[in-house]
Amino acid sequence: MDGNRRECDQLGNLFQALSHPIRRAVVQVVEHDGTDPTDVESLCAVCEDVDDVDRLSGGSSTANGTENAPSLDDPSVSNWNRDRERTALESAPLETALHHHHLPKLASVDVIEYDLQSRTVTSGDNGDLAADLLQTVAGEPDGASC
Repeated sequence: MDGNRRECDQLGNLFQALSHPIRRAVVQVVEHDGTDPTDVESLCAVCEDVDDVDRLSGGSSTANGTENAPSLDDPSVSNWNRDRERTALESAPLETALHHHHLPKLASVDVIEYDLQSRTVTSGDNGDLAADLLQTVAGEPDGASC
């Protein structure tokens, strides 16, 4: 009985880790890349689109679980620096959220392995299982995205 309980807990933890659209996108990218490491910057590029769609569709999640950054239309942001500031404000929260929240959550259930030194991600022991679960839940066995 204890073994069944542990398996149920592990499966529950896996589903919990896959509950966020950004983490599902990370799994899909990492599994698509196979054994090749995926750098965090590449994950940010993919996850920015996921986070934007989630917000536009009325989803309650944001990349870091906080409200959006202050408006860039604020007069305190100078015109000549506006584009650079916009890029920094939009990407920094997502990269921070990946580094401090999403990637450790996936690593804690062995879906990925996250190398802090090289800032790369590879598939973990449960990576294939997570990708299979996402495909099954989506009802798309051909590997289409969730």
